[in-house]
Amino acid sequence: MMVTPSRKNMLTTSPDVSQVAPTYACAPIPNSMQPFRFAQYRQTFQACRHWRWLPWIGLDAFRIEKAVTRNNAHLITTRHHFYKIGIGSTNTVRLEYNKYRQIALHCQELTSHLPQVSFSTQCRRPVLQMKRIPQTDMTDIQHPQAARVLDILKRYSHPGIPADWEAFPYLQVGLQMTKSFLNATQQAKLGQVLTIASKHGSRVGPMYGDLHHENILSLSADRFYLIDPTCFMLSGIQAYDALHYIAYWTWKSSGLDWSYWMDALTACHNSGWMAPGCEHITRNFIDIDLGSAAVFYGTARLGQLSISFGESWKIPERQQSGLSALIEQC
Repeated sequence: MMVTPSRKNMLTTSPDVSQVAPTYACAPIPNSMQPFRFAQYRQTFQACRHWRWLPWIGLDAFRIEKAVTRNNAHLITTRHHFYKIGIGSTNTVRLEYNKYRQIALHCQELTSHLPQVSFSTQCRRPVLQMKRIPQTDMTDIQHPQAARVLDILKRYSHPGIPADWEAFPYLQVGLQMTKSFLNATQQAKLGQVLTIASKHGSRVGPMYGDLHHENILSLSADRFYLIDPTCFMLSGIQAYDALHYIAYWTWKSSGLDWSYWMDALTACHNSGWMAPGCEHITRNFIDIDLGSAAVFYGTARLGQLSISFGESWKIPERQQSGLSALIEQC
């Protein structure tokens, strides 16, 4: 005889959960697909976030991987290109493009180390475009590459005379700036130190102006590209390039803030400009008195910064005291 459960028992008896098949409103998303969908949504969000760059770089705005603003310019890196978009009337985007052309015209041996760049004006803003160059950390080969650049520039130079020092714009502006914080005794000693440096002479000719390891994009030991030639000039004290390269490398290696670059310069002076890995540059391209090289470079560097950032730029107190100490030390 079959026993039929009563309605009461059916309502009060809990079913065996293990025997009940689960039901879903829709099929569950496999775990393997969830990261993919999240990454897809993130890429879409980032692409939409950069839509504002459409007027200047077109559809490449949806391929942006990095966008930062620095020194009156937007720096944009996409999957295949790099863009520099000028901001305001003081941007140097057009100047940078003209400097690329100037180097190619007057220093043809460097042409193979210059990226292919193009210039346009989009929505009343200057835009510099170049093919993206993959950056690799190859500091062990960048010192020889810097020496190669210095050697090429040296071939276009001629022996300098004291009058060339007087015409060097970085030094002219730098000397004017030192008058605001050096006393009369320090001013007189600065003049003596620079006179000693100029008597030793230095070759005069094309000068890159901002040669350092971050402006050398290395692909291999033989292949590299130079970027940011805004400070290039046809006639300058070529020892400045070598001094700047070593000073910048010393400062970056220290891990200190930018305001401490004069401390790095003091370290260069104390070591005789023999930074590890840069000895070849010191021996072959610093053709002025090493004892006065730090004062010359420090003064000229102040002039370069003033020219780059404008007359409103003020010398940090730490750099003022650092240069004063160097002058006393020489």
